Amino acid sequence: MTPSDSLAFSQQTTAFFLPSPDLAGTVKFYWKMDDPNLDELHKKSQISPSGNPELIFQFGNQVVVDFQNNSTGNVPLAMVAGQITQSISLEFSNSIHCFCVKLIPFALHSLFNIDSSEFTNQATDLGSVIPSIYPEIYDRLHNSRGDQERIDIIEDFLRRSLKQNRGSISPLSSHFVNQVNSHPNKSFQSILDSISLSRRTFERKVKHQIGLSPKKFHRIVRFNKAYSAIKNNPGMRLQDVVFHFGYYDLSHFVNEFNEFSGSSPAQYFKNEDIFNPFFAGII
Repeated sequence: MTPSDSLAFSQQTTAFFLPSPDLAGTVKFYWKMDDPNLDELHKKSQISPSGNPELIFQFGNQVVVDFQNNSTGNVPLAMVAGQITQSISLEFSNSIHCFCVKLIPFALHSLFNIDSSEFTNQATDLGSVIPSIYPEIYDRLHNSRGDQERIDIIEDFLRRSLKQNRGSISPLSSHFVNQVNSHPNKSFQSILDSISLSRRTFERKVKHQIGLSPKKFHRIVRFNKAYSAIKNNPGMRLQDVVFHFGYYDLSHFVNEFNEFSGSSPAQYFKNEDIFNPFFAGII
């Protein structure tokens, strides 16, 4: 894979890249953002849940994160960003330089054989997860000469992690993720009815491996599918979104959009946050 395989460009400083075929079951995509001169309007960003954890490497000034529960703090320069369940605020300084790995929902468990729920709504220093090799990885990425070299470094690290620490993914968890992503208009109950396992056991396995309860994951994925539909079809009526994605009614959809984005659809798309589609994976 080369940087020319990027999925899309929003501006000259942002690009997406597909993983090598053997890592497609672990990585959704890579993306980078480099902007040395952020204007005042773009120094704050409201980020919505994506349903995917992430590895984020920063090479500039630290970013401040502010959750809706008013807990704030600087995020690490290299971090495991677990699933988020709410809209969060990021505050940048004068520039942003980062390279990120958007993972598939249960990749943290596969890579590190950990309980993914321990990372939910957390930005955890990568050094506390892999202390033995973290400094080498970050230094090599920081000193790399381009996108392809960074991707090669990351993919070598991911392959070693999978080989050494691969956690066992329940076929039912995999089936559930595929069902939710492939059929976002299906109700949660109809998907649950297709699972041949007790609800309590199923919910425990999914939360352990994905980091979210099955119902929360279903809601977040459906929200992102609806978000993407509106973004890519500016003339689409909200009532059509409600029907297509199986929301109970328009009020239900607006409330859910507000919960995950921080504002109503009408308010949000009047002045869409330029960074949120990258963090949320809406490409």
